[in-house]
Amino acid sequence: MKVLVVDDDKSLRKLMEIVFQEILGNKYKILLAEDGEEAMSIILNEENIKLVITDFNMPKKNGIELAKFIRQCCGKIKVIIISNESTLQIQDEARKVANMFLFKTEFLNYTSEEKQRETIFCLLDS
Repeated sequence: MKVLVVDDDKSLRKLMEIVFQEILGNKYKILLAEDGEEAMSIILNEENIKLVITDFNMPKKNGIELAKFIRQCCGKIKVIIISNESTLQIQDEARKVANMFLFKTEFLNYTSEEKQRETIFCLLDS
């Protein structure tokens, strides 16, 4: 099974890869994409993607466009949209198409790794 991490910031993408490898261990393979367009290609060509964690603000296709694509083509994939910059309108729109919306700092700085693990496994197991 696989988790896809999508962010145009290379260092943040690498950080999230490390965090997810620690949280998920060997149960899931972590895939990486630098924008929504690349993520769409990966989703169409890879099997067993269970979760996509995507930045909202990216070139080519943003996180909401990616989440809408996922809902249309493969609704079983869970989606978390993350962002540092967000208005209430963006949050509301994200929550309509994604399973969860979080601020990046909130997601990466949970008080404990256990809380991160609980959030991720809750989505993966549902």
